[in-house]
Amino acid sequence: MIKKDALFLACLGAMFFFLTACEQDRDPCLQPTSVPMRVIAKRPLTDSTFVDSLLPDPVWLRIDTALGLVYPSNTSSFSLLLSPLTDSCSYALMPDSSAASSIDTLTFYYNRNLHFLSNACGFTYFFSLQRIRTTTNNIDSVRIINSDVNLNASAPEHVQIFF
Repeated sequence: MIKKDALFLACLGAMFFFLTACEQDRDPCLQPTSVPMRVIAKRPLTDSTFVDSLLPDPVWLRIDTALGLVYPSNTSSFSLLLSPLTDSCSYALMPDSSAASSIDTLTFYYNRNLHFLSNACGFTYFFSLQRIRTTTNNIDSVRIINSDVNLNASAPEHVQIFF
């Protein structure tokens, strides 16, 4: 009788061990963890107002990583990622990939702020844009509209580029 009770308890213990080993301890991360900077291209009208400037075949190249971002033809809106490792990052912009000789570089300077998202998602960086340095082959000027680059999707674009 004692052997049967010991065997039963051993089997019950083993079953409890296997059931708890298969349980998932953490919730899946259900929110975005990368924080894109929204950039929009603009051009002036004759009455000193600005409209979106559709770039014919735009290509962005992240200079420090050689990451190329190809966007659809005739678009004016872009999402770029800033580096969580440094306080600046540079992109090369070709407004039209068929005209590779007309390239501008943009260097974004910012402060990084580590932000806790949740136990499942961990941490990410939010950014505060400070200034932008650019060449002027195609670009006339740039303007920071919203310096807080975070997960607020309803905020206006962060940067406007004027052609």
